[in-house]
Formats: sequence, C-alpha cells, structure tokens
Amino acid sequence: MKAGILEYKNRCLRTRCGKLLMGPSGNRLFVDYLDRYPGFRGRIDFIHKVNLGEIFSVSCEELSDKFDYMQSVWHPEYLEVSLDECNIHFHEIKFITQDDCAVSIQHWENAGRKPVRLILSYEPDQCQVFKGEKKVVSPAIVHGYQFYYCVESNTFSQEDSYILKEKECTDIITVAAFGVAGKDAEGPLMDRAATLCRLSAGDLLEKHCAQYHSFYENIPEFTCSDRALNAAWDYRWYILHNTYAVPDYGNYKHGLMYEGRDHKMGKDPFHPTGWEFTKLIPLSTPLHMTDMRWNGKPDYVKEMIRSLLDSMDEEGELRVMLADDFGNSYCNYSIWAIYQYYLIHPDEDFLRQIISRLKKYADCLPGKYTDGTDLLQIVKVHQLTGKEYQPSYWYFHNFPKDYQGKETYTFLKRVDSSIYFYLNLLGLSYLCNEAEDPDAKKYLEMAEKLKNEINDKMWDDESAFFYDLHFETEEKAYVKNIVGFYPWWADIVPEINHKGFATLFSDEFETEYMFPSVSRKCPAYAPNGGWMGDFIKGRDGCVWDGPSWPYTNAILIDALGRQSQKNNHCYDKEFARKLRKYTLQHFRNGNIEEPYLVEHYNPETGEPLSDEVDYNHSFFLDLVMKYVVGIQVFRDKVVLDPLDIGLDSFVCNNVNIRGHKLDISYTREEGFRVRCDEKEMINKKELAYSIICL
Repeated sequence: MKAGILEYKNRCLRTRCGKLLMGPSGNRLFVDYLDRYPGFRGRIDFIHKVNLGEIFSVSCEELSDKFDYMQSVWHPEYLEVSLDECNIHFHEIKFITQDDCAVSIQHWENAGRKPVRLILSYEPDQCQVFKGEKKVVSPAIVHGYQFYYCVESNTFSQEDSYILKEKECTDIITVAAFGVAGKDAEGPLMDRAATLCRLSAGDLLEKHCAQYHSFYENIPEFTCSDRALNAAWDYRWYILHNTYAVPDYGNYKHGLMYEGRDHKMGKDPFHPTGWEFTKLIPLSTPLHMTDMRWNGKPDYVKEMIRSLLDSMDEEGELRVMLADDFGNSYCNYSIWAIYQYYLIHPDEDFLRQIISRLKKYADCLPGKYTDGTDLLQIVKVHQLTGKEYQPSYWYFHNFPKDYQGKETYTFLKRVDSSIYFYLNLLGLSYLCNEAEDPDAKKYLEMAEKLKNEINDKMWDDESAFFYDLHFETEEKAYVKNIVGFYPWWADIVPEINHKGFATLFSDEFETEYMFPSVSRKCPAYAPNGGWMGDFIKGRDGCVWDGPSWPYTNAILIDALGRQSQKNNHCYDKEFARKLRKYTLQHFRNGNIEEPYLVEHYNPETGEPLSDEVDYNHSFFLDLVMKYVVGIQVFRDKVVLDPLDIGLDSFVCNNVNIRGHKLDISYTREEGFRVRCDEKEMINKKELAYSIICL
C-alpha cells in the first residue's frame, strides 16, 4: 500500500457523533475512539476491551471551549488534527506504535501578544498516578492483569506545564510506553519512551511510518482501471494489518487476528459489557487466512494457525480464546483454509507439526454433532454457526413471535456447518497426502460420503434449492437461507441440479445492496433485522433473517466466480455486478473517499445496521486474486483464468507462489501477459485460460 493512498477527513463513528477513529494499533494497545482534544482522551484498550479514558492530554485555557472545532484527517499510519483559534495555531499527529507506545507530536504556535500556558495531564479515572515517576497503573482488569505506562516528553520535564511565549512556536513530543504489570520491567518501558522523545518530529514520524509500512512489503501490488476496486484493495489490507496482533500474554503465545478493534461493547471505564471482537474467534479465523494467504510472508498465517490450535480443547474442538479464558466452539472451515494457504506456501516441516491436531479436530466432530446415521452436522445452538436467528430453526412452528420458547425451536441438520465439515475433510485428505499420512484415504471417503448426503437429503428438486433438515425426522425446513447456496461454493452440486443456482439472480435474493441473508419471500424476512417486528437484540443487533452480511456476500461471490469459470464464463457479467456492489459496501454511502466496513447492512437500502467499523469477518482480496487476476493455485501448477469484469486494464505484481514470483498485466490494447521469475510465460491478445507448470 502506498503511503497516503487512504485518507479520510473527520473519520468518526456513526453512532457516537464526533468521536474520532485512530489508524494504527499496537500488539496490545489500541484505540476504540478519541475525543477532539490534544493527546489521547476517549476510550483506549489494552489486550482486551478496558475503556481507559485517558492516557495523557495537553490543555490550553485559551482554547478550552474551542477543541470541538478541531479538523481531523485519518490516515492508516496516524491521526492528524489541527485548530486555528485565538491566534493560536495547533497541529498534532498521533499514533500507536507496534510495540505499544502512544505518541503525540504537537506543533504549537502563539501568534498572539501574550504568553500561553500549556499543561500536560495524565490522571485517568480509577488509575493510580505516580507523578514523580510519571507512571500510571490501571486497576485490576476483569481478565486478571494490570497494565501500566510511563510518560516521557521532550518539553514537559519535572513541571507538567510549559509557557509558550508570544510569537513562539515549538514541537512537543509526548510518549507513553505501555506494559503488563508484573511482566514487563519498568526500565525498558522508560527507555523506549525516552528514545522516541529524543528524535525530531520529522524523524519520529518517518521511523514510525517505515515500521508501519513494513507489513506491506510482501503483498501483491494490484491496481486496475476501477478506482473503487483499487481503494477497497488497499482498505482490506489495512484491515488485516490493523487486526493482526502479537499480545504475548496468557493464552496468546502466538500472533492472531481479531474480528475488529471493537466498538460494540459498553464504554464504562474498566467495566465493559457486551460482545468483544478482540479475541480469537474460530469462525472468523479461516476468513482471515483466506485473504492473508496472499501475503508473501507466510509467517503471519503460520502464527494464526498456531493460535487457532492453541484454542483446542481436550476433545479436539476449536474455541473462542481470550488471554485468560476460553469460550464456545463455532463451526468453521479452518482446515480447508489451511490447505488453501499451504498450496501457496508449502512447508512440510510445519505441516507435520500440526497435522495430528487437525486430524483430532476433524475426528471429534462426528461424535459431537451427528446422530450416527450420517455425517450431516446437527446444530442445537443457532448462534454457533455465526448466523443466529436464521428462520429455519422456527419453520416447524410457523415462525412464532415468541422466539425464546424451547418448544417452538427446532434443532437442525444445517447446510452451512455440513459444507464446512465437507471442506475440512477434503482439505485434510489433501494435507495428509502432502504429509504422507495414511489417513488421507479415510478423510477423502468421509468427504465423499458427506457430499452425497448433502445432495441426497438436503436438495429439493421441485424448488431447486438446498434446505436445513429437522434433526430427527429429516423433514426439510423450507426456508431459503443464504446458506442454501453453499453447495455451489463447495462445488459439489451435480450438473443436473445446477438450475438451482439461478435462484441467486431471482427476486428472492436480488436486492439493490447485496444479498439478503434469507429469501425476501420468507414470512420472517426483515431487512432491518429484528424478529417479527421486534428488535430482539436492539437496533444494531445481529439477526440473520434479512440483513446483508459481507461474510456471506464474499462466499456467494466466490461461488459465482467458481461457477463462471466452470461453465465457460457464463456468469462473468453477474460476477462483475455483484463484485461492484460488494466493493462499494466497503465505503460509507458508497463514497470511496470514506472507507467504513461494518458487520451488516439493510440489503434494500444499503444502510449500515451496525457500527463495528473496519470489521474483519469476511474476505475480499481472495476474490480479486482468483477471479479478477484469475490465479488458481494447484499442487504442481498455476492456472490463469481471469473473469472479464469490464476492466480496461489491471496490473498485479509481486505475487509469491511456492517460491516463485508472478507479475501479471492486462490492457485491452496490449493483451494479457504473465511473467514468472522475470521470464515471460504468457502473452495473449485477450484474457484467456492459461497454465504455468511449477
């Protein structure tokens, strides 16, 4: 990502007016939001959601009622704010470093005729403050740790005030270095802060930006003739960067990726309530790996896999993992995602380290989630598919208004969890082959058995769709959930039943703003969420009975691309149309100058229904790489099969695959060209199917 390519003036939360968003995050330290004030005031978090109200701030009496007029510019690397009032010119750049330092670079200019007093404060609510040591210690966090930080400044020394003389200008650098009490020694923290304060303002910013941009050194360089696609490409890499962390505390022994930097929880200082995204959630981890596999540095995904396996319980299930605790297991396609990653970055030693635990996970699922007659996955807790309140659970009782009654709720054999299990079995079989593990055949046979059961039992020929089943009687729950398209995503549907895929383009799922989570003809359909007119989880709550999720939009567009490649590119135009809508969903009001992806949307109006900005619970980059650029990676070859989505040109360089570097370009005038390790391999007049043997 080029420096400065993403900028956003006055980037604020939709649901907390005026609260500024920060670009970078540290391994432990991150910002929920900041107030319009010099320094760091707002809601700041450490490892988990903690709601620290202030790190430090700088006040000026003359501007005490003027800071609300601050203008801001959000950058991925830093937040920039400025104010010109009362003959005082103020400009600040602030950021968080990867090693958890909160840094403020302030430029003050007094153009008036009298001195101005600036005061440094660091007295956050409920914290112990040791003024002489310039140290702040938090109360005990619910997760069992305390954090502390040391404050250093190039201007404020023993006195926490500075007199800015008339006509004087100065640069004030203030740094707070964070650590875990009892784990991180105070001396290194003080040295870290002091070292940064000794740099000039320009050198400090340059050092930070260089470190920040190192994440992007090994990613593919993609640009095309579509400005929205370019902006979304850069934004999605930012989201991955922002949500990757190496907390190095408690259960977090390796790097991991979060669903987001969390705006969903309550904001009471040191008493957050609600659902937290800053933890490992196995449902979303494969989505993260699906995109991150295209980073040429494989260590990121290896660390994510290690963390995922650290969450495994004694029986083999993958669980939500916090620094001090574990949570529920969610269905997921992690083994399949690991196999897709392995195709690009093979490593036999690493595979042999993890293969037994992957097998343990797959082996535990039939005993826990089937009835023993087949491999179809039974879901008893609807939340644990990540698609809570899908109407099929209430189909057999005619969608009662009382959604909480146990007698009106039915356990189901689910399409989505069964497809995930199928993909995991298939991926595990392939990984076993790579590791020369004799169980490869067993898992392939299980996958084939499950594929046949999905097609034989869940398919309805009359309506040409796949349905969830009653967990005992196997009656179909005739609700066209979005997951009914998953078999096409897994590419298991017999050609005779391919007609059902056309439902995706019917008025049941065709809306102006991406796919609804259930057919518009379903009696429980509610594009704004809620259940039968009742907002059971609040205005922004997740209810999968109508709203549109980037999560399933990505999967369905993936299915659309795959089916187009498989069927002589017959869906290229539909793919282009849906990818365009999905691309614009990444921006507030469809304005590519305002990147703002959240959890779910009204499919009829495009209105964002939640406010978890920069939400990381879908994939996008993989769609660009597989279908726009056209790269399909196999064990011994790379197939190039781009879809024609109407682009005049695209370039995708620095693609690292199995130790080789691919550079791909296309223009309507010069055609389609591919170089492998600087050698031209493909030169065709138009986009066309091609093979490179590795």
